[in-house]
Amino acid sequence: MHVRLKELGASHTHEDEKFGVIFPEDHHHHMVHTFYSVRKIPQLQHRLQQQLHNQRHATLIAECSVSDRARLRACKQPGARSLLVKSPCKNRFALTEVELSVAWRMALGLMPCPRQSLPSICVCGAVVHNKPVDHLLTCHKAVGDGLVHSHNLCRDALAWCAARAGYKVTKEPRFGAVFGGLRPDLLLIDNNGKSILVDVSLTVPTSKSVHQRAANTDLGAATKREVEKKRKYNSMALTLGAVFCPFVIERTCGFGKEAINLIVEMAYQAAQFSLHVSAGDPTPLGMIWTRMSHAVHRSNALLVKRVLQHHTEFRLKQVDQLMSGAGGSGSGGGDLFV
Repeated sequence: MHVRLKELGASHTHEDEKFGVIFPEDHHHHMVHTFYSVRKIPQLQHRLQQQLHNQRHATLIAECSVSDRARLRACKQPGARSLLVKSPCKNRFALTEVELSVAWRMALGLMPCPRQSLPSICVCGAVVHNKPVDHLLTCHKAVGDGLVHSHNLCRDALAWCAARAGYKVTKEPRFGAVFGGLRPDLLLIDNNGKSILVDVSLTVPTSKSVHQRAANTDLGAATKREVEKKRKYNSMALTLGAVFCPFVIERTCGFGKEAINLIVEMAYQAAQFSLHVSAGDPTPLGMIWTRMSHAVHRSNALLVKRVLQHHTEFRLKQVDQLMSGAGGSGSGGGDLFV
């Protein structure tokens, strides 16, 4: 092959003169060098295919809506699919069929339950027939006390992990009226006496208030919530001589930067003092990550359940109003069944 290319290189100038094209003599030496250089590139076919996939991905992303781009970016964050693609190290952290179904449907942008089960008009009066989940997971009237229970699931999970990592844990510490009744979710004290105030928060990256930011920035929704929490609690932490950590998790299981830092710190303390989150676990870090991801998926399923419960109660109340209404005919009665 090398000899043949040399022969072509020697006669190429003469042949090209017939077509009115003259190449420099060193052009074919460059061809030979390039040929042998390409052969030395490792995994060339894989790299070319990856580049084609990246271009295709960029084209598809450009055609998506802002909400879909926010969801896709959120789903590729570290740990977002940890419990969806592999079994956890402990059976007690395995997702139920309902929790797994809700998790995958949210990741794929599908309805978390049959379409006819969700309202097209929220109990607060908002029309949500296009993307009901984005609104219903954040509407206090739609989920009632579900947001509180959902939040407490994640708070209790973090307290469980911290206690087994060697921290002294106090839930919702009270500091009197000095701070106007402001209370963080947890007070953690490590073995060195360092105090950490933690406030747990969950956010929906596809909600209208943050989807533009979440579509263009990794963990955009979590970062915005972290800034808000720091503005609220930093002065308290400074006064108490503690460190404040906004533990923010996106509903797609993407952990904010401050949350990741705390998880790593907890795992480091567990390993440093020869503590174990639970007997038989491979690493404290993996256990903490699994426990928190499990809590987020459970909280999502709980919210969907509360939405369906409140929607059913809302419809029953409307039926009662219709039946007790004057005249009993109700020409517009069909519109009540939303």
